[in-house]
Amino acid sequence: MKKIIILILCLFVMTGCYNYIELDELAVVSSIFIDKEDDNFKIGIEVYDEDDKVQIFDDAGPSLTEAFNSAEEKSKKKFYFRHINAVIITDRVNIEDIVYYFFRNPDTNDNFAFVYTNEDKIYEDEEVNIGELIKNNIDDDDLCSFFEIMKGHINKLRDFAVPMFDGKKLGGMKTYKDLEPKEEFDSIEEEIFKVLKNKYDGFLHSECGDKDFVINIDSIKTDFKIDKKIKIDIKLKTSIQEMNCNLDITKVKDLNKLQDMAEKDLEKRMLEFMDTLKENETDILGINTLIKNKYKKLDKKFNEYDYEANADIHIYKKGLLLK
Repeated sequence: MKKIIILILCLFVMTGCYNYIELDELAVVSSIFIDKEDDNFKIGIEVYDEDDKVQIFDDAGPSLTEAFNSAEEKSKKKFYFRHINAVIITDRVNIEDIVYYFFRNPDTNDNFAFVYTNEDKIYEDEEVNIGELIKNNIDDDDLCSFFEIMKGHINKLRDFAVPMFDGKKLGGMKTYKDLEPKEEFDSIEEEIFKVLKNKYDGFLHSECGDKDFVINIDSIKTDFKIDKKIKIDIKLKTSIQEMNCNLDITKVKDLNKLQDMAEKDLEKRMLEFMDTLKENETDILGINTLIKNKYKKLDKKFNEYDYEANADIHIYKKGLLLK
Protein backbone atom coordinates (compact mmCIF):
# COMPACT_ATOMS: atom_id res chain seq x y z
CA MET A 1 0.00 0.00 0.00
CA LYS A 2 2.83 2.36 0.94
CA LYS A 3 4.60 1.73 -2.40
CA ILE A 4 1.42 2.46 -4.36
CA ILE A 5 0.87 5.76 -2.54
CA ILE A 6 4.50 6.78 -3.10
CA LEU A 7 4.15 6.01 -6.83
CA ILE A 8 1.02 8.17 -7.09
CA LEU A 9 2.67 10.99 -5.20
CA CYS A 10 5.69 10.78 -7.49
CA LEU A 11 3.38 11.36 -10.46
CA PHE A 12 2.01 14.49 -8.78
CA VAL A 13 5.50 15.79 -8.08
CA MET A 14 6.88 15.05 -11.57
CA THR A 15 3.91 16.68 -13.32
CA GLY A 16 3.84 19.71 -11.08
CA CYS A 17 0.34 18.95 -9.79
CA TYR A 18 1.20 19.58 -6.19
CA ASN A 19 2.92 22.95 -6.33
CA TYR A 20 6.39 21.35 -6.48
CA ILE A 21 6.30 20.11 -2.88
CA GLU A 22 8.96 17.43 -2.49
CA LEU A 23 7.85 13.90 -1.62
CA ASP A 24 9.83 13.81 1.61
CA GLU A 25 8.02 16.96 2.75
CA LEU A 26 4.61 15.23 2.75
CA ALA A 27 2.98 13.27 5.58
CA VAL A 28 0.37 10.97 3.98
CA VAL A 29 -2.62 10.80 6.35
CA SER A 30 -4.50 7.51 6.80
CA SER A 31 -7.04 8.55 9.46
CA ILE A 32 -7.93 11.35 11.87
CA PHE A 33 -9.44 11.16 15.34
CA ILE A 34 -11.35 14.26 16.51
CA ASP A 35 -12.66 14.87 20.03
CA LYS A 36 -13.45 17.97 22.07
CA GLU A 37 -12.71 18.96 25.66
CA ASP A 38 -13.18 22.35 27.38
CA ASP A 39 -13.95 24.06 24.05
CA ASN A 40 -10.72 22.74 22.52
CA PHE A 41 -10.57 20.33 19.61
CA LYS A 42 -8.37 17.33 20.41
CA ILE A 43 -7.03 15.59 17.33
CA GLY A 44 -4.89 12.60 16.48
CA ILE A 45 -3.36 12.33 13.01
CA GLU A 46 -2.39 8.86 11.79
CA VAL A 47 0.33 9.08 9.14
CA TYR A 48 1.80 6.35 6.95
CA ASP A 49 5.33 5.40 7.97
CA GLU A 50 7.89 2.91 6.68
CA ASP A 51 7.32 -0.86 6.76
CA ASP A 52 3.50 -0.49 6.94
CA LYS A 53 3.72 1.13 10.36
CA VAL A 54 2.20 4.47 11.30
CA GLN A 55 3.12 7.60 13.21
CA ILE A 56 0.64 9.47 15.40
CA PHE A 57 0.66 13.23 15.95
CA ASP A 58 -1.60 14.52 18.76
CA ASP A 59 -2.50 18.12 19.43
CA ALA A 60 -5.32 20.48 20.42
CA GLY A 61 -6.61 23.94 19.66
CA PRO A 62 -9.66 26.23 19.91
CA SER A 63 -10.40 25.54 16.23
CA LEU A 64 -9.79 22.65 13.88
CA THR A 65 -7.47 24.79 11.76
CA GLU A 66 -5.31 25.71 14.75
CA ALA A 67 -5.22 22.11 15.99
CA PHE A 68 -4.17 20.81 12.56
CA ASN A 69 -1.57 23.54 12.11
CA SER A 70 -0.07 22.77 15.50
CA ALA A 71 0.07 19.02 14.77
CA GLU A 72 1.61 19.75 11.38
CA GLU A 73 4.40 21.73 13.04
CA LYS A 74 5.15 18.69 15.21
CA SER A 75 5.35 16.42 12.17
CA LYS A 76 7.63 18.88 10.35
CA LYS A 77 5.85 17.85 7.16
CA LYS A 78 2.77 18.99 5.27
CA PHE A 79 -0.26 16.77 5.91
CA TYR A 80 -1.48 15.19 2.69
CA PHE A 81 -5.20 14.27 2.83
CA ARG A 82 -5.74 12.79 -0.65
CA HIS A 83 -5.48 9.23 0.66
CA ILE A 84 -7.30 9.60 3.96
CA ASN A 85 -9.45 6.54 4.79
CA ALA A 86 -11.48 7.64 7.82
CA VAL A 87 -12.35 10.49 10.17
CA ILE A 88 -13.30 9.17 13.61
CA ILE A 89 -15.43 11.41 15.83
CA THR A 90 -17.07 11.41 19.26
CA ASP A 91 -20.44 12.87 20.26
CA ARG A 92 -18.60 15.74 21.97
CA VAL A 93 -17.85 17.37 18.63
CA ASN A 94 -20.20 19.14 16.27
CA ILE A 95 -20.02 17.11 13.06
CA GLU A 96 -21.05 20.19 11.07
CA ASP A 97 -17.74 21.87 11.98
CA ILE A 98 -15.85 18.84 10.71
CA VAL A 99 -17.90 18.34 7.55
CA TYR A 100 -17.43 21.94 6.44
CA TYR A 101 -13.75 21.96 7.36
CA PHE A 102 -13.11 19.17 4.84
CA PHE A 103 -15.63 20.62 2.38
CA ARG A 104 -13.54 23.80 2.24
CA ASN A 105 -10.27 21.89 1.97
CA PRO A 106 -9.43 21.35 -1.74
CA ASP A 107 -6.76 18.76 -0.93
CA THR A 108 -9.14 16.14 0.55
CA ASN A 109 -10.69 13.19 -1.26
CA ASP A 110 -14.46 12.74 -0.94
CA ASN A 111 -14.56 8.99 -0.32
CA PHE A 112 -13.25 8.72 3.22
CA ALA A 113 -15.60 7.32 5.85
CA PHE A 114 -17.00 9.08 8.88
CA VAL A 115 -16.89 6.76 11.89
CA TYR A 116 -18.22 7.26 15.43
CA THR A 117 -16.55 6.15 18.66
CA ASN A 118 -17.19 6.33 22.40
CA GLU A 119 -13.48 5.96 23.13
CA ASP A 120 -11.26 8.79 24.37
CA LYS A 121 -8.23 7.43 22.52
CA ILE A 122 -7.95 4.94 19.68
CA TYR A 123 -4.33 5.06 18.53
CA GLU A 124 -2.68 2.60 20.92
CA ASP A 125 -0.58 0.41 18.61
CA GLU A 126 1.61 1.89 15.87
CA GLU A 127 1.78 -1.56 14.27
CA VAL A 128 -1.93 -1.25 13.38
CA ASN A 129 -3.12 1.14 10.68
CA ILE A 130 -6.57 2.15 11.93
CA GLY A 131 -7.48 3.92 8.70
CA GLU A 132 -6.73 0.85 6.61
CA LEU A 133 -8.54 -1.40 9.10
CA ILE A 134 -11.70 0.70 8.81
CA LYS A 135 -11.48 1.00 5.03
CA ASN A 136 -11.17 -2.77 4.62
CA ASN A 137 -14.26 -3.42 6.75
CA ILE A 138 -16.73 -0.96 5.25
CA ASP A 139 -18.86 -1.80 2.23
CA ASP A 140 -18.15 0.19 -0.92
CA ASP A 141 -21.76 1.39 -1.07
CA ASP A 142 -22.02 2.51 2.56
CA LEU A 143 -23.74 5.85 3.09
CA CYS A 144 -21.10 7.03 5.57
CA SER A 145 -18.65 8.46 3.02
CA PHE A 146 -17.97 12.18 3.08
CA PHE A 147 -19.54 12.55 -0.38
CA GLU A 148 -22.75 10.74 0.58
CA ILE A 149 -23.09 12.72 3.81
CA MET A 150 -22.64 16.04 2.02
CA LYS A 151 -25.08 15.01 -0.74
CA GLY A 152 -27.73 13.98 1.77
CA HIS A 153 -27.21 17.12 3.85
CA ILE A 154 -27.49 19.45 0.86
CA ASN A 155 -30.69 17.94 -0.61
CA LYS A 156 -32.28 17.69 2.89
CA LEU A 157 -34.07 14.45 1.99
CA ARG A 158 -31.83 11.81 3.52
CA ASP A 159 -30.16 11.45 6.88
CA PHE A 160 -27.23 9.13 7.49
CA ALA A 161 -25.75 6.47 9.74
CA VAL A 162 -22.07 5.94 10.45
CA PRO A 163 -20.32 2.81 11.74
CA MET A 164 -19.26 2.64 15.39
CA PHE A 165 -15.66 1.79 16.27
CA ASP A 166 -14.39 0.66 19.68
CA GLY A 167 -10.71 1.10 18.89
CA LYS A 168 -10.27 -2.46 17.63
CA LYS A 169 -13.28 -3.36 15.49
CA LEU A 170 -16.42 -1.96 13.86
CA GLY A 171 -19.85 -2.87 15.21
CA GLY A 172 -23.18 -1.07 15.45
CA MET A 173 -23.96 2.35 14.06
CA LYS A 174 -24.85 5.91 15.05
CA THR A 175 -27.59 7.84 13.23
CA TYR A 176 -27.59 11.55 12.46
CA LYS A 177 -30.36 13.93 11.44
CA ASP A 178 -29.43 17.39 10.15
CA LEU A 179 -25.89 16.58 11.32
CA GLU A 180 -27.12 16.10 14.89
CA PRO A 181 -26.52 12.73 16.65
CA LYS A 182 -29.58 10.58 17.26
CA GLU A 183 -30.06 6.87 17.93
CA GLU A 184 -27.38 4.20 18.41
CA PHE A 185 -27.97 0.69 17.06
CA ASP A 186 -26.06 -2.40 18.09
CA SER A 187 -24.53 -4.96 15.71
CA ILE A 188 -27.67 -7.12 15.62
CA GLU A 189 -29.87 -4.13 14.73
CA GLU A 190 -27.31 -3.09 12.14
CA GLU A 191 -28.09 -6.36 10.33
CA ILE A 192 -31.65 -5.13 9.74
CA PHE A 193 -30.37 -1.85 8.34
CA LYS A 194 -28.15 -3.68 5.86
CA VAL A 195 -30.98 -6.02 4.88
CA LEU A 196 -33.25 -3.03 4.25
CA LYS A 197 -30.52 -1.44 2.14
CA ASN A 198 -30.91 -4.46 -0.16
CA LYS A 199 -27.25 -5.38 -0.19
CA TYR A 200 -25.99 -7.63 2.58
CA ASP A 201 -23.98 -10.83 2.31
CA GLY A 202 -23.40 -11.41 6.01
CA PHE A 203 -25.16 -13.27 8.80
CA LEU A 204 -28.65 -12.83 10.20
CA HIS A 205 -29.42 -13.78 13.79
CA SER A 206 -32.87 -15.12 14.63
CA GLU A 207 -34.70 -16.43 17.70
CA CYS A 208 -35.93 -19.98 18.18
CA GLY A 209 -37.91 -19.98 21.43
CA ASP A 210 -35.41 -19.21 24.18
CA LYS A 211 -32.52 -20.14 21.87
CA ASP A 212 -31.22 -18.82 18.59
CA PHE A 213 -29.76 -19.69 15.22
CA VAL A 214 -27.72 -17.86 12.59
CA ILE A 215 -28.31 -18.00 8.84
CA ASN A 216 -25.90 -16.93 6.13
CA ILE A 217 -27.46 -14.71 3.44
CA ASP A 218 -26.61 -15.97 -0.04
CA SER A 219 -28.89 -13.62 -1.98
CA ILE A 220 -31.28 -10.83 -1.08
CA LYS A 221 -33.96 -8.74 -2.76
CA THR A 222 -35.61 -5.90 -0.82
CA ASP A 223 -38.43 -3.86 -2.32
CA PHE A 224 -40.31 -0.82 -0.96
CA LYS A 225 -43.83 -0.24 -2.33
CA ILE A 226 -45.41 3.10 -1.51
CA ASP A 227 -49.18 3.53 -1.37
CA LYS A 228 -51.46 4.36 1.56
CA LYS A 229 -48.87 2.50 3.63
CA ILE A 230 -45.31 1.50 2.87
CA LYS A 231 -44.92 -2.20 2.24
CA ILE A 232 -41.50 -3.83 2.63
CA ASP A 233 -41.04 -7.13 0.79
CA ILE A 234 -37.86 -9.12 1.34
CA LYS A 235 -36.80 -12.38 -0.29
CA LEU A 236 -33.78 -14.18 1.11
CA LYS A 237 -31.95 -17.31 0.03
CA THR A 238 -29.91 -18.58 2.97
CA SER A 239 -28.00 -21.43 4.53
CA ILE A 240 -27.57 -22.26 8.20
CA GLN A 241 -24.40 -20.99 9.81
CA GLU A 242 -25.08 -21.88 13.45
CA MET A 243 -27.88 -23.93 14.98
CA ASN A 244 -28.88 -23.96 18.67
CA CYS A 245 -32.58 -24.86 18.35
CA ASN A 246 -34.11 -28.16 19.45
CA LEU A 247 -35.22 -29.07 15.94
CA ASP A 248 -34.21 -31.86 13.60
CA ILE A 249 -33.52 -29.72 10.56
CA THR A 250 -32.94 -32.77 8.36
CA LYS A 251 -36.73 -33.22 8.45
CA VAL A 252 -38.87 -31.14 6.08
CA LYS A 253 -41.44 -30.37 8.79
CA ASP A 254 -38.85 -28.96 11.20
CA LEU A 255 -37.06 -27.09 8.42
CA ASN A 256 -40.33 -25.39 7.40
CA LYS A 257 -40.93 -24.52 11.03
CA LEU A 258 -37.48 -22.96 11.23
CA GLN A 259 -38.09 -20.90 8.08
CA ASP A 260 -41.42 -19.71 9.46
CA MET A 261 -39.80 -18.60 12.74
CA ALA A 262 -37.05 -16.79 10.82
CA GLU A 263 -39.63 -14.96 8.68
CA LYS A 264 -41.77 -13.85 11.63
CA ASP A 265 -38.71 -12.76 13.60
CA LEU A 266 -37.33 -10.74 10.68
CA GLU A 267 -40.72 -9.06 10.04
CA LYS A 268 -40.97 -8.12 13.73
CA ARG A 269 -37.45 -6.73 13.82
CA MET A 270 -37.96 -4.72 10.62
CA LEU A 271 -41.09 -3.05 12.01
CA GLU A 272 -39.35 -2.32 15.33
CA PHE A 273 -36.43 -0.80 13.43
CA MET A 274 -38.77 1.39 11.37
CA ASP A 275 -40.60 2.49 14.54
CA THR A 276 -37.30 3.71 15.99
CA LEU A 277 -36.46 5.62 12.80
CA LYS A 278 -39.92 7.16 12.74
CA GLU A 279 -39.68 8.19 16.38
CA ASN A 280 -36.37 9.95 15.76
CA GLU A 281 -37.44 11.14 12.27
CA THR A 282 -34.15 9.85 10.84
CA ASP A 283 -34.53 8.78 7.22
CA ILE A 284 -31.29 6.83 6.86
CA LEU A 285 -32.88 4.55 4.24
CA GLY A 286 -33.73 7.33 1.77
CA ILE A 287 -37.46 6.61 1.81
CA ASN A 288 -38.34 10.31 1.49
CA THR A 289 -36.54 10.29 -1.86
CA LEU A 290 -38.63 7.31 -3.02
CA ILE A 291 -41.82 9.13 -1.97
CA LYS A 292 -40.83 12.31 -3.77
CA ASN A 293 -39.83 10.41 -6.91
CA LYS A 294 -43.26 8.75 -7.02
CA TYR A 295 -45.47 11.73 -6.20
CA LYS A 296 -43.16 14.55 -7.41
CA LYS A 297 -43.59 16.20 -4.02
CA LEU A 298 -43.17 15.42 -0.34
CA ASP A 299 -46.41 16.37 1.37
CA LYS A 300 -46.17 13.30 3.59
CA LYS A 301 -42.81 12.15 4.96
CA PHE A 302 -41.63 8.62 5.70
CA ASN A 303 -42.38 8.88 9.44
CA GLU A 304 -46.05 9.71 8.75
CA TYR A 305 -46.70 6.37 7.04
CA ASP A 306 -47.71 3.03 8.51
CA TYR A 307 -45.50 0.11 7.54
CA GLU A 308 -46.09 -3.52 6.60
CA ALA A 309 -43.24 -6.05 6.42
CA ASN A 310 -43.25 -9.37 4.60
CA ALA A 311 -40.29 -11.77 4.60
CA ASP A 312 -39.83 -14.82 2.39
CA ILE A 313 -36.85 -16.87 3.60
CA HIS A 314 -35.66 -20.02 1.90
CA ILE A 315 -33.05 -22.14 3.67
CA TYR A 316 -31.10 -24.36 1.30
CA LYS A 317 -30.86 -27.96 2.42
CA LYS A 318 -27.29 -28.11 1.16
CA GLY A 319 -26.34 -25.57 3.81
CA LEU A 320 -27.73 -27.52 6.74
CA LEU A 321 -25.59 -28.47 9.69
CA LEU A 322 -26.22 -32.10 10.53
CA LYS A 323 -26.39 -33.23 14.14
